[in-house]
Amino acid sequence: MKQQYDDISQLYDQFIPEPAGMIEFYLDIPKEKSKILDLGCGSGRLAFALAEQGHEVHAFDISPGMIGRAQKKLDERTDLTGKLTFGVSDIRELQIQDEFDFIFITGGVFEYLLTIKEQRKVLDKVKSLLKPNGKFVMDIISPPQICPYSSRQGDGGGKTPNATEELVHSWNEVKFDHYRQVVFTSSFFEAYDQAGKLQDKYNFRFLSRYIMPSEMYHLLENCGYRVNDFYGNYNRAIFRNGSEFMIVVASHSDSKET
Repeated sequence: MKQQYDDISQLYDQFIPEPAGMIEFYLDIPKEKSKILDLGCGSGRLAFALAEQGHEVHAFDISPGMIGRAQKKLDERTDLTGKLTFGVSDIRELQIQDEFDFIFITGGVFEYLLTIKEQRKVLDKVKSLLKPNGKFVMDIISPPQICPYSSRQGDGGGKTPNATEELVHSWNEVKFDHYRQVVFTSSFFEAYDQAGKLQDKYNFRFLSRYIMPSEMYHLLENCGYRVNDFYGNYNRAIFRNGSEFMIVVASHSDSKET
């Protein structure tokens, strides 16, 4: 996984937008200045937005290429000095000793944990870093039994303008191993100029594991969390059949809800 994201790091901001409403959803969660841990931060889009709101943000990603890109952007933002730090780390091997008001795992990063053992290890680590009344928030895509992958945002093809005014045609091809709940994804990108001439094309492959809603509840509860909210999209719609995302807001099981 690290190598795939290293390969795509220089193209990430150009070709791959965040889902509509994702940044705004996370920005609305902290109601006052907070200390935030952003795990699987990619090129730092959410981390920058949070820091610009005045939060203290510590952001990590498994890909040195992604963190290098984020750090390069940060080097040009003297206004964020002391508010934002980046580091390279696999979330399964995170070596920090601190406590945070909020811990976010965004962009489906949790799906890259391919076994229940890995998932539990990460959830246990997150809980140890969460302040007593802190909140853990993560988003993953719904399993194909809830929302077919072919109908997800941005996966249906079509040409859309990117940051450099090229037209980007993107699509995914997926195969499933439902016994292991593993998804094999090939992501394709084609960049065209304004005249419609093909400029570049890329193909990246990923492995992920989908999780059923009842499995997610069971996993969190057995790791000592209480599920406070369970949304189906970034507009905070209640999760239901057909929901594209599973967005979980959780806290320590014995915390006082605020």
